[in-house]
Amino acid sequence: MSKRVNLNAITLDGTNDYVLVSDQDAFSFTDDTSDKPFSISAWVFVGDVASDNGPIAAKVNFNAVGGATVKSEWLFKQENGEVCLFLYDNNGSLSGDSIRARSNIAAVTDNTWHHIAATYDGSGIAAGMKVYADGALLVSTNDATNSGAGHGLGYVCMRNSTIAVALGATLDGAAGAGGGNRVFEDKLADICLFNKELSASEISEVYNSGQVKDMTRFSAYGSIVSWWKMGDDQDNTATGGIKDYVSEFNGSVQNGATISAVPALPTDRIYNNNVMIPSSWGRTRQPKNVAGDHQVYIHGGIAGNMPTADPSGAAAGYATENQRYLHLYWKAASTTAAVTTLGYSYASGQWSELYDTNGTQVKLSVSAAAANIMRVFEVSGVDRVYFKQSGTALAATDLFAAAASSF
Repeated sequence: MSKRVNLNAITLDGTNDYVLVSDQDAFSFTDDTSDKPFSISAWVFVGDVASDNGPIAAKVNFNAVGGATVKSEWLFKQENGEVCLFLYDNNGSLSGDSIRARSNIAAVTDNTWHHIAATYDGSGIAAGMKVYADGALLVSTNDATNSGAGHGLGYVCMRNSTIAVALGATLDGAAGAGGGNRVFEDKLADICLFNKELSASEISEVYNSGQVKDMTRFSAYGSIVSWWKMGDDQDNTATGGIKDYVSEFNGSVQNGATISAVPALPTDRIYNNNVMIPSSWGRTRQPKNVAGDHQVYIHGGIAGNMPTADPSGAAAGYATENQRYLHLYWKAASTTAAVTTLGYSYASGQWSELYDTNGTQVKLSVSAAAANIMRVFEVSGVDRVYFKQSGTALAATDLFAAAASSF
């Protein structure tokens, strides 16, 4: 059936949960003498930007005091809706020095998915940093912070440390993750770290007109250090279950962070012509999308809305080519909805509610929870199928697909 790049995200409670990755030299964009260029991007959903401040990705320890093993490096976050990138030079002093870029507007708004990004040219000065939201360069305040009395001698460069990368929190020494309330709240998806300063056109390409991009098709794919889809494909909540799909620097959810379905997140479709075949001559063991090729949903995506009325005429619905099994897939935010399947036989010339060979009605329904359902029904002898929705109307971003096969 149709496959999107992202169907899930990591949900964080804003208290103490996050995704722990690791310490890798590839995450430290410095040689301890000067900085190196890098960029970072993520899709974020924040319920209340005024209260749900927090890191998106960080390699930093705010509670450390000097020493080679406790120096801080970088922090990418949203604060009051403003997109921020901080770089830290803990050069043996209490707090060290830092430089930052902070957008002058609240580009992240409540209850909305946004793509945000930050880039750095490696110059060692704040002017070399840029921040973006939804593909556009933001006007920002770029300056030095934490300098002067009680700090170091001014920012020189980041220092390669043993601090692990955390997604959704900072790792603050003995205080654990999120000391000082530095924990993200709500949802994070598709986080990418790059070893170059992305250009404005490359940021626009990653933003992808507001849809999560299949990064295997990114023009500068070779610059990706890590790509965490944050809940999709092979991802799970076991140790190392949040996969890095480029470098295998996998993460682990901490303290109850969860993988959540996010059908409202716009996303590219994965193009794999071996997943579905657009037509078959006779019976096939490979599931065939009844709505067309593997890119098409019966509801959602690019296919429009599922009807609410009964079918009329022999041309309604979709041909099954008299395959033996019907595969149904439904992912939706609706909590009191149902999808009913009707079948048509050329011999009888009639539509009727469809039951499988065990007498079970071919119907998907949900109450009090979002739907994330895959079912296979044996329905031999059906020439066409038709689907209609009832209950709470499905949203345009809800997804429903169906395929037929002989296995």
